[in-house]
Amino acid sequence: MATFVGAEVLAEAVALLRTHGDPTAADLLAGCVLDIVEDHAGDVRLELVGSLVTQPGPLDLDLPMARVLAQALREVIPSEVWIEGLWARPIESPTTAVSTDAAFLGNTSLVATGGGLNQAVGELAPRTWAGMRFRSESELRIAQALDRAGVLFLPDALMRLGASNARQNREADFLVCAHRAWGILEVDGAPFHPGDDQEASSERDQLFTRHGIPVVKHFEAARCAAAPDVVVTEFLAALAKIGSH
Repeated sequence: MATFVGAEVLAEAVALLRTHGDPTAADLLAGCVLDIVEDHAGDVRLELVGSLVTQPGPLDLDLPMARVLAQALREVIPSEVWIEGLWARPIESPTTAVSTDAAFLGNTSLVATGGGLNQAVGELAPRTWAGMRFRSESELRIAQALDRAGVLFLPDALMRLGASNARQNREADFLVCAHRAWGILEVDGAPFHPGDDQEASSERDQLFTRHGIPVVKHFEAARCAAAPDVVVTEFLAALAKIGSH
């Protein structure tokens, strides 16, 4: 189960919003209860429960107020806790009755239609561009550079891999096909993107290569943000070498 207490996280998020000078969002959040819900698979989601919520459903993070609330919660949740999503539901609504219908806080719609998104899973406040979700500004700029390069790419897509007796979910920042070859471009480290443990990152890279992806290259987030086209050119050159063989 999640290793934090909902009431404490909620109080910290409210305090953070007040510190940032956003009393409206702070008051809205203070009027809710934060429930931690874990399903049979062990996935954890947060549910904002409040009297102003009329119907249950996942928050639409394209909307400003939902994005502000999600960002505040993300900043105070312990870094080691993986959250599958952020939902809202009325006080009288049971946690088992969650649907993908529209939900509202006050007069503002905060919930998206549809669910089951397989991109940037667990990201409470993603950047969005061209109908896609990204975990950081660095990733977004790399996506735009890949787009300018005219190649096929899948950003932050959850994939299933591993030996038959040890299957697991993993996410690559970018799965790219160019020059008749597949490769993975990873965006690593501060200041724009959380870094992975080196040992865990190496183990994940080996999983990708064992499944036939010959190129896995890592680039620092600061460089990706400052010079995305240079990074993409370097990455595509590595794919071109593989594809020419």
